[in-house]
Amino acid sequence: ANNELSDRLEYYQGAARIVSSEQLETMLDSMEEKLDQVQLIMFGDSIKRSLEIDQAPSLNNRINIAINSGIGTTQDPTETSAMVKAIAEEQLTPVIEILKALLDEAVPAIDAELTRLGAPWTPGRIIELD
Repeated sequence: ANNELSDRLEYYQGAARIVSSEQLETMLDSMEEKLDQVQLIMFGDSIKRSLEIDQAPSLNNRINIAINSGIGTTQDPTETSAMVKAIAEEQLTPVIEILKALLDEAVPAIDAELTRLGAPWTPGRIIELD
């Protein structure tokens, strides 16, 4: 969902260059901020990573650790694996909430605003034919 929403945002921003609306710009800025939050939670701070600054493991890292620690063993998960899973689940909750809010609320509102403004068609948006 995150990649799909990021793609839609690019199309929305392209359409927004053609029509002028402060309300639309505000909506797109909010969507971009929320997608940036998801990216940060999922993959960590890319600048810190490139500068090799210590940071807590990202959600993606935690999920991979949990998966890889269970591959090739018939033993029950270790306490560390159980802890990693619990932390990952805790971090995943806001990601799901943000994505659901974007899909259920922001995208339909942006689509409606683009239609109201007479913006060019964007993928995923249904156009009305006269």
